[in-house]
Amino acid sequence: MNPCIEEQLHLLLAYEGYEEFISGLSKTVHDLGFDYFAYGMRVSIPITQPQYRLHNNYPTAWQQRYESQAYLANDPIVKHGIESTVPIVWGESLFKDVPHLWEDAKSFGLCFGWMQSSFLNPSTVGMLTVVRSHDELSRRELLEKTPSLLWLNQIAQAKFQAAWLDHMMPKPLKSLSRRELEVLKWCSEGRTSYEISTILNVTERTAGYHIGNAIKKLNVSNKTAAVILAFQLGII
Repeated sequence: MNPCIEEQLHLLLAYEGYEEFISGLSKTVHDLGFDYFAYGMRVSIPITQPQYRLHNNYPTAWQQRYESQAYLANDPIVKHGIESTVPIVWGESLFKDVPHLWEDAKSFGLCFGWMQSSFLNPSTVGMLTVVRSHDELSRRELLEKTPSLLWLNQIAQAKFQAAWLDHMMPKPLKSLSRRELEVLKWCSEGRTSYEISTILNVTERTAGYHIGNAIKKLNVSNKTAAVILAFQLGII
């Protein structure tokens, strides 16, 4: 690894301010040979209306174009990131189903890039993209720079998670008790209130009481929704 890049990565970890980190991230990306970066986060709560948060230094005109054309819904880079944590290199074949998006991106200087995602919890994925306007990424360059890019992705994940995630994740109305979490775990396996009461050596009424409390605290309408949300929040 390039000693200068390694030093910059250590500095990025130490930055505490958001703007200071963004400035350092831009410099590191530039020194790695790229013009632009983007970091996006997707929280799939609720499942039918996932939330997105994005920070990038792409040309403003491209950001406006991307939004106006609703490219997010068909972006193959985002689709790959949601499905896999394997790094991917931009190329024409990746955009074979959306050639208009590929041509549009190239016209704004977004031609050659690298992306990797990372899952923060069952409902949240973050994606780091670096891109430039010239020179396809060679195999030799990828071998040389991939360790730095992987490290950079982990740092970006930690920093953006700290800045964004708390505002994006729903909060239970109250913290769930140990027993309430326990009954939800058994509910997730399809156990009935009677079966849970037998397992926990409590009355069926008590088991139902804990399930009801969990539903209220998670602000959902039924047991199934409580189990799903608790899993998405990573508390069971």
